[in-house]
Amino acid sequence: MRKKLLVLCVAMVSCIAFAQYKMVVVLKDGTEVKYQVADVDSIRIEDGEEISAVPVEETGLRFVYDDVTMTATVTYHENLNFKKGNYESAEITIPLQVLYDGKTYDVTKIGKSAFMFCESLTSINIPNSVTEIEDEAFTYCESLTSIVIPSSVTKMGVCFGDCTSLASVEIPNSITEIEYNTFYSCKSLTSIEIPNSVTEIGQHAFASCEALKKARVPKGCTLGEYAFPSTCEIEWY
Repeated sequence: MRKKLLVLCVAMVSCIAFAQYKMVVVLKDGTEVKYQVADVDSIRIEDGEEISAVPVEETGLRFVYDDVTMTATVTYHENLNFKKGNYESAEITIPLQVLYDGKTYDVTKIGKSAFMFCESLTSINIPNSVTEIEDEAFTYCESLTSIVIPSSVTKMGVCFGDCTSLASVEIPNSITEIEYNTFYSCKSLTSIEIPNSVTEIGQHAFASCEALKKARVPKGCTLGEYAFPSTCEIEWY
């Protein structure tokens, strides 16, 4: 009997002590919502949209996997045809995570030549898990009309050359350098906003962009030789 009373007393003390603490719920945007545990009657998780790994066979894409970092890189198909392109889809969505061989990998990189010569590609959705876009990733994607580079990307190679239909580009503040020839011969690009995080634009970065008439560039940014066409007006800000 004494043992039961002791257990009951300990449980009551634990409940009283626990009631002094707050429950903190951290939302996706970093906002913290605090509750007194004593005020919480129950916790219910309702059905909703969840971010889950997409089985690789459902993506229509090919990846290279790193089992040390548990990350995946989008790459080209083994039967790469440089005349036809790697993928034939007009619209492609890259998943945040991919499921392969029972393991979940974060998609963090778009590899070299991944979408090169994909002439049918008109739009692509890049998730905010991607941190790097390698060289020639979208070179010769002649039907690609716009690209939004997420703020997760910190390194961008020479990756959009000869995208002749590319008319809209959003470069995030996470980018510090635009390498040489990155947007070479993007003939439909009429204007470009360079974020103030960029400190260097390489030579010929926007060369042969015949329709490019205006570029807003942060003061202090170093321009390589022929970074912009001679007909492009540079507005320093």
